[in-house]
Amino acid sequence: MQVPIRFGPFQVYADNGELLKNGNRVKLSGQAIEVLLLLLDRPGRVLAREELQKRLWPGATFGDFEHGLNSAVNRLREVLGDSASHPKYIETIPRRGYRFIGSLETVESLSGASAAGSELKARFPWWSAAIVVAAFLLIGALGIAFVIGRSKDSTPKVSIVQFTSLPGNEFDPSFSPDGTQIVFAAATENRGPDIFVKTIGDEKVLRLTDAPGTSSCPEWSPDGRTISYSHRVEVGPGKFERAIFTMTPLGGAQRKLRQVADLSSSLTASCFSTWSPDATLLAYNDTPPGEPPGIFVTTPDGSAVRRLSSPPSGMFDSFPALSPDGKALAFLRNTDDGGTPTIYISSTRTTYNNAERKVVSLRGIGRLAWTADSKRIIFHARGFFLGESGLYSVSARGGPVERFQSVSSNASGPAISRQGDKLAYSVGFLDSNVWQVPLKTFAPPTSLIASTRIDMQGVFSPDGQKLLFVSNRDGTVAVWLSNADGSDPVRFSTRGGATPEWSPDGKYVAFDSNQDGRWQVFVKAVEGGPEVPLVNDGFDHRAPSWSADGKSVYFSSNRSGAWEIWRGSVQDHQATEVTHSGGTYAQEARDGRTVYYQQPLSKAQFDPDQMMPEIWSIPTGGGPEKIIFPLNERFQGPGLNWFWRVVRNGIYFVDNSTRPKPTLKYFDFKARAIRKVRHLEKRAWGAPGLGVSPGEATLLITQIDDEGGDIMLLENFR
Repeated sequence: MQVPIRFGPFQVYADNGELLKNGNRVKLSGQAIEVLLLLLDRPGRVLAREELQKRLWPGATFGDFEHGLNSAVNRLREVLGDSASHPKYIETIPRRGYRFIGSLETVESLSGASAAGSELKARFPWWSAAIVVAAFLLIGALGIAFVIGRSKDSTPKVSIVQFTSLPGNEFDPSFSPDGTQIVFAAATENRGPDIFVKTIGDEKVLRLTDAPGTSSCPEWSPDGRTISYSHRVEVGPGKFERAIFTMTPLGGAQRKLRQVADLSSSLTASCFSTWSPDATLLAYNDTPPGEPPGIFVTTPDGSAVRRLSSPPSGMFDSFPALSPDGKALAFLRNTDDGGTPTIYISSTRTTYNNAERKVVSLRGIGRLAWTADSKRIIFHARGFFLGESGLYSVSARGGPVERFQSVSSNASGPAISRQGDKLAYSVGFLDSNVWQVPLKTFAPPTSLIASTRIDMQGVFSPDGQKLLFVSNRDGTVAVWLSNADGSDPVRFSTRGGATPEWSPDGKYVAFDSNQDGRWQVFVKAVEGGPEVPLVNDGFDHRAPSWSADGKSVYFSSNRSGAWEIWRGSVQDHQATEVTHSGGTYAQEARDGRTVYYQQPLSKAQFDPDQMMPEIWSIPTGGGPEKIIFPLNERFQGPGLNWFWRVVRNGIYFVDNSTRPKPTLKYFDFKARAIRKVRHLEKRAWGAPGLGVSPGEATLLITQIDDEGGDIMLLENFR
């Protein structure tokens, strides 16, 4: 019988990686249990990070290894009830590795241990008992080493390798039927996305599509003959058409299969299609003219269409995925306002709305992928910003959700080979920084807040001495506070948060956060203290800004059934509706007479990329809602249009549509005219508003300095 290793209330069986607490099995798997076994193999000795990477993450990039190791150790501490700052079992050795510091003992079985111990104590002196215990420890250690060695020899090691490294962004992978090639989408700064194909182990890349239009979401048919993909083309100013196309894996002639609704304004709408196992049907999501949205299937020639789902009013279905055995369809269902997506499963043998079964709800769920045995669904779930994504797994029958600890926190868009032994996913990176732009001279902009992560939304304090900004430099998107020159940054918000705004007296900060599952506006004193909800009514509240007198905060809310501008009292936490024709982001004029704001493209949803490129106004005491001026010189759609700041005599704003460079402009209240201030090197990005210094000598703008994405390949997936 195997000898378990025991510490505290825990017992570990090395041969099957089983962990028990007080005799009850504790769920711990993957790299976490392997890290524990390696630590137990050398109690009291430092286990180097380099050795952990060599043993458990061979071939992984530094970022993937760091995230995987940190996640595994955090999971271990969570299960063991341990603490990084006051460890009982696992001690962190800075810049070196980890060490097991708990007291180890071995027992013959999970029962009868105390009786055996008493008998040994009665028959042998203490030093004999010590020898016996030492022998048991040696046996246990040898057993662990044997099992680890045997596992390493007999079971292929899971490894992560980089599949693509093209300039730009690669995403949407899909395996060939034999698992030797991957078709994917890729975009560069000046072109795309388009469809490419690459053989695993070969660096040669073959382009399959080209201009005009953009192509994405490729899916390889199970018979290997066809690749389906989504193609989008501009047919008029601001008007786009989307269609499902097919082509052979070698490229060549591309055939339009079916035109579908352009769903670019839906928060979780997808362009993905999915093949049935026999390649006779292709499922996709659509909203046909005059019909509700849903999942449909069509034949490979597009001649016949059948509806598979019909969501309730105010909801839509997307991201269809047919199981490898052909018996089930998995898809996402979400509300039009972009709430929490839910995975549903229905039988392919029934008509729509029959036997739909809820699997799991989670914020930001995206593409779905079935395991080869049709028993589990792999998916990604995104946070609000890039870098907060992760891959998850759930049983098709429902139950607990498991996160993949070995892959990057930026992972998204999973795909699984039909053999079930390979998992592909994309990993994006984005480096945005806050730059200061002189307003009274034409001196070049200079970097103010920078790191290798996201830094954005810089806002000066009213006295110009301090600076608020948003960053995920410690792993969570949160509000930070620094000196005006960017020095001495400290995290300000305890919870994740964004869109910070100073009160006019500089004593308080308002920001929004969705850490608790829905968006709320919080107010916190600059000197410290609790983060108090402005209005706690069960609805979503976004994008705060202060009134000129500092007594209230404007925000956007869906509490009336549509997204409108509201004003919440800081004193009694009561809210009053301001607009009635749609509103997403507001700022009050310095004289307190007028509220300037933007309208959403759709009153049903709050989407940062779907704000209308127009500034509207309404008197603070109520009155007509009227358009004041357009934010763009030329039409470019609703994206990237909320960069403006009300100052004493006008409004500074960024026109991202001008060519060859974006332009900083100024709307003069008195002249009712727009003048150009200066050209910008890069377009504004990242958040509502702009930062302007108290004397209007400097403007703060966020720009992306580096971005891209690669496809990673997890081999020997199981």
